[in-house]
Amino acid sequence: MLRICNDFNLIQKVNFTTREENTLDLLLTSDPSKLINIEPGPPIADHDTVIADINFEIKNKAFIMRGANHFSRQV
Repeated sequence: MLRICNDFNLIQKVNFTTREENTLDLLLTSDPSKLINIEPGPPIADHDTVIADINFEIKNKAFIMRGANHFSRQV
């Protein structure tokens, strides 16, 4: 796991326990600036959940008007 994180420049951002005294649930990112807030959430089974606010930038694509030909076929 550590090798994969190093190879892909991933950083683990969960800094609280998620099961008893251990951090088993991870949030890996290569861009920590996108993570605004990370906090423990309500438990599911024997693990606490990880809740995160992530800043996704959605780029608008230019709208291109295209024409379509409608051909009718006579039999």
